[in-house]
Amino acid sequence: MFLGAEITGLLIISKIQSIASNQFGRTANEAASINSGLGGMNLLGRLILPLISDLLGARKPLYCLSLAVQAICLGCLPSALANHSFGGTLACAFIIGFFYGGGFGMIPAFLADQFGAKNVGATHGVILTAWAIAAVCGGLIFTAVYNAQSHIYPNDVSMWYNLDFRWILAPVLFSFLLSLFIPANLRDRKLPRAPGETFRYRFINGRLIRFTGCKVHMLTAAEEEAEWQTYLAGLSNLPQSKPVEVVSSEYGHSRHSGNGVDLFSQNGLGKVHVY
Repeated sequence: MFLGAEITGLLIISKIQSIASNQFGRTANEAASINSGLGGMNLLGRLILPLISDLLGARKPLYCLSLAVQAICLGCLPSALANHSFGGTLACAFIIGFFYGGGFGMIPAFLADQFGAKNVGATHGVILTAWAIAAVCGGLIFTAVYNAQSHIYPNDVSMWYNLDFRWILAPVLFSFLLSLFIPANLRDRKLPRAPGETFRYRFINGRLIRFTGCKVHMLTAAEEEAEWQTYLAGLSNLPQSKPVEVVSSEYGHSRHSGNGVDLFSQNGLGKVHVY
């Protein structure tokens, strides 16, 4: 998912000066100024999107939005170049740069949601390999395709980047579909499956849908809460090697069961950490 969220911005940032010069005849100083503006959008994305994700309390919807918007921009870029629309090309590039920066800014919080705060350091290094792959492999493919297109259409500069933006669309769309099914909610990962359950999905509105055979059932908030409390009660009844210790803090209450299970309650929502 992260590779698809970052590959477009990475390649746009590295190629925007040559696009401005080759496609629109801009001077070197003008192309450098455009690149600086793109860097400013990158910075804004790193500041604004993480703030919004904290206000929403979720990162997955914004990653889905980022991939969807980048896919739309990639679909528009070939037409903008073919029509020699400088404003349209810049608008697509700046929007992509904004979401490129935002994707980076949300990484630590997203990893904390998925793997716990203590594992952010290790997993952050792993997820950045996707960025490295996008930079190395994406850059090599982009350059090879560009060189081939420039030889095929030596007198039509509008076609030089056309195929590049189309192939980048494939990993972005695949990442978008993949992001829809990432179990970002703790309950999606920990709540035991019902008898016969084959698949579950949580809508952006927070409602959990359960697929059992050919039947589809959308759980009410009360049903889901009842199942979650039953699950937490089962964990608290596990054999304990030492007494349960209850610790209160500004983040809620933590019960250390002594058997490798931590039960957290914050704002009425239970969280479980198994170690």
